[in-house]
Amino acid sequence: AKEELRLVEEALHELSPLCRRIFFLNRFEGLPHGVIAARLGVCKSTVEKNIARALNHCRDRLEGPERRPPPGCRRLIRLFQREDD
Repeated sequence: AKEELRLVEEALHELSPLCRRIFFLNRFEGLPHGVIAARLGVCKSTVEKNIARALNHCRDRLEGPERRPPPGCRRLIRLFQREDD
């Protein structure tokens, strides 16, 4: 479990500050896209694109180069599924 959390932490720190902030506001604080956009002074499409970028990046890092998740990562990967997956 510690290894999986380390992978998530590394993946999140690899994101740009704006992307990371948008992702946290959406996934961890539960704010909708419009509220995030207004709070940060960006377009709603910027919020949507950055959330998708963060989800894809975290999912790719958890799945690894073989595109198969390491043991114990399946639950974490579900956190990073896009809402339309």
